[in-house]
Amino acid sequence: MRVLFLESHPMWIHGLPNGFRDAGHQVMVSGSLTENRLEGIIKQFQPELMVSMGWGPENSDLGKQAWIAKQISLAKIPHVYWATEDPTHTLTFTLPFLRRVQPDFVFTICRNNTEFYQEFGIKAAHLDFGYHPAVHHPVPQCREHSFNIAVVANAYPRKLADYPNHFRHESLRLLVRPLLNSNIRVDFYGHSWDEMAAILGQPLPPEWLHGPIEYTEANKIYRSSKIILGLQNHPDQLTQRIYEIMGSGGFLLTNDTPEINRLFKVGQDLAATDSPETTVRLVDYYLTHPEEREAIQAQGEIAVSRHSYKDRAEYMVEVLESQGILAGKKSDYQLAAIDKLLTPTMENGDYRVVNGDTLWNLSRRFKIPLERLKELNGLNAGTIYAGQILHLENKGDAWPGLPVLNCRETTNRPGWQVEDASSDEHLFLYNVRRGDTLGGLAEKFGTPVDEIKTLNDLVADLIFVGQLLRVRNNKKIPPPPLSILISRGLSPCKHLSLTYDAGSEAAGASSLLDILRKHSIKATFFLTGMWAEKFPCLAKRITADGHEIGNHSYSHPDFTKLTPAAMAKELKGAEEAISKITGKDCRPLFRPPFGAWNEEVLKAAGDAGYSRSIYWSLDTVDWQQPAPETIAKRILEKAESNDIVLMHLNHLDSALASDMVIPKLKKAGFELVEIGRQLLF
Repeated sequence: MRVLFLESHPMWIHGLPNGFRDAGHQVMVSGSLTENRLEGIIKQFQPELMVSMGWGPENSDLGKQAWIAKQISLAKIPHVYWATEDPTHTLTFTLPFLRRVQPDFVFTICRNNTEFYQEFGIKAAHLDFGYHPAVHHPVPQCREHSFNIAVVANAYPRKLADYPNHFRHESLRLLVRPLLNSNIRVDFYGHSWDEMAAILGQPLPPEWLHGPIEYTEANKIYRSSKIILGLQNHPDQLTQRIYEIMGSGGFLLTNDTPEINRLFKVGQDLAATDSPETTVRLVDYYLTHPEEREAIQAQGEIAVSRHSYKDRAEYMVEVLESQGILAGKKSDYQLAAIDKLLTPTMENGDYRVVNGDTLWNLSRRFKIPLERLKELNGLNAGTIYAGQILHLENKGDAWPGLPVLNCRETTNRPGWQVEDASSDEHLFLYNVRRGDTLGGLAEKFGTPVDEIKTLNDLVADLIFVGQLLRVRNNKKIPPPPLSILISRGLSPCKHLSLTYDAGSEAAGASSLLDILRKHSIKATFFLTGMWAEKFPCLAKRITADGHEIGNHSYSHPDFTKLTPAAMAKELKGAEEAISKITGKDCRPLFRPPFGAWNEEVLKAAGDAGYSRSIYWSLDTVDWQQPAPETIAKRILEKAESNDIVLMHLNHLDSALASDMVIPKLKKAGFELVEIGRQLLF
């Protein structure tokens, strides 16, 4: 079987993928992903199974989650997720990820979580960590990596501060603190141990700290050091390092937990402690009894051999076959129940971050200025992470309990300049222009690059022409008099806008209006002046039914080929014709004919009072007159939050397709709204 792993992190690419190779499967690891790269890999490799794992660079970003889900759906390939962050981050990462990506099956390292997922219609099974002998095997001992006692692990001081009841605190209390209190040296490899004074009760001497080590080099420390302390995260499951230490022939001292006793024999395969006093006693004993220590190392290597990733891979395939996943069966996600569970909660003025949250969105939701939110939590940069605890400033009646943005609130015309939640008068929207860079914009407007990235949820420093950015204009430079180009909504809610261009014909218009009325849906119509004059009754009905209208020019020319004066004439001609018939003003919405735009087009629109030039994020290509089922499929397979869908009034097929997709989009949790409801800025 051809198996594609969507992964790039060293901790994951050497384990389970190698296990599948050992089990006789053809394996490809994606490496760093872009949407085009993923699409190309799928076409070239033609996988029969795709696997995502954990919480890493290839699945933590919301943008990646969206197009991973899209590409997998288009390819119709079984997709499996291994939830390695359970149970600590089940609600803050795993379930939000599952909600967005909807893999067909979930394996979890937490035995108790299988029933939890099944309650939401998600097929699930338990799968523990393991090790791969090609990476974690005994090597000759070397002086460089030889210590009496060593720890190889990241410290996670911030997460431990956010989770005061996490079992890792207990693991540190039993394994590390007793040795520090007895002035017994412990050498540490990993990130952030120099920030652990508050957790450990004392700072670690700098000479004990060695920083991170390459994942594939860790077995040298496991094998060469006399005692390896194995920190645990949960009493009922083991960390991956437990298996890796034993597979490398290391002497393991860890917490005496039920799971350790279920899988191994304490005193024969490894050593375990249940009190600080026992930890000090065991360290003293085994440092002075090398023969017994080496016997346990040898027996531990034998005992762990049944936990290789080859064994895990064979088990996974067996489960997937028995559940029919490889034959095309899928989970039946209970989305409404998941959404209800994921409704944000807050305790005593503190909020726990979930995957997808940004400081910008939280600032808007809780009506706290962005800088104040950063100040309350001691944040210098704009980065937050799932599971982090944020302290919020209670404003009394402003938000009793948990304030949630009312996604059904209508916005104010003209321009829908809704007051930003941060109440920052210097914040505005900016379209990236040719030659712009984040550094250049930061210098131009007097704002840090990190702040621009935070305000716009940017992971990398790359921006593109036409991209819409929120920017704080600290230098108070007058913004360019351009219409803002918008290709998707700005709402924090799960909104989607159906938009219809009226160019020359109206074969589907009357039926479409009946369908929208039947479903109680409001849409946005971009009318040309000539169309309104040709079909005045339909133009009147569009506005009478409460739909939103925008200017689509008078005669539908390519604006990029017109002079500024000609563009102004087209805009004015359309607005006069439409206003005369409907009594309504199209401002501030303009959609350039053919979607053709440049800076001169945006300037002409801005000069005419059209502050928002509306593009689209999902093109149905219905002008080619495909079948209604094809149009509907294009929408349903690609629909994402804040999408702006482009259709036309020329043909009945677009109206029929709308009738098909509206109930299905509603069932998927979308609220179908006019463009104005999406422009919450």
